[in-house]
Amino acid sequence: MYKEKKRGWHIPKEVLKEQFNPSEFPRETYLLCKIQWGDNGTPWIHWVKNYDDDHHAEVCFLEDVFLMKSNNVNCKITLYLSWSPCADCSCSILDFLKQHSNVTIGIYVARLYRVNSEENRKGLRRLDRSPQVDLRVMEMGGKCFVGLGKGELVDFVHG
Repeated sequence: MYKEKKRGWHIPKEVLKEQFNPSEFPRETYLLCKIQWGDNGTPWIHWVKNYDDDHHAEVCFLEDVFLMKSNNVNCKITLYLSWSPCADCSCSILDFLKQHSNVTIGIYVARLYRVNSEENRKGLRRLDRSPQVDLRVMEMGGKCFVGLGKGELVDFVHG
């Protein structure tokens, strides 16, 4: 069994499979991120999970993990989420982007969170309308994710 962690560089394969399999319904949310500053350099990867119902993974990433290097360099963030953002997290992401016009975010979600909530649907629509956001739902094809680029999630796996 894997040691319980809240963030790190690599994620155990078992956790990745459970968290990002859309036929599973885990209680927690995992966020895998890849940050690219400018066009050159090595992307930085990291992951976080929600601490509890009041500390969502998206807010933990924006407040605790992401550190703005410069407003003069474009930054591309790619987020892989086991659940789509709730209404409050959608607002937090959009507020963050208003403060950082040099940042764009690609968001890939494995499953939709409380899709029957009108507020959550409004939040996702607002994210989708933002020119700084590319919002997509992941698709499973066989045993690998389709549409994420060759080996994207492999960067996060350990063990």
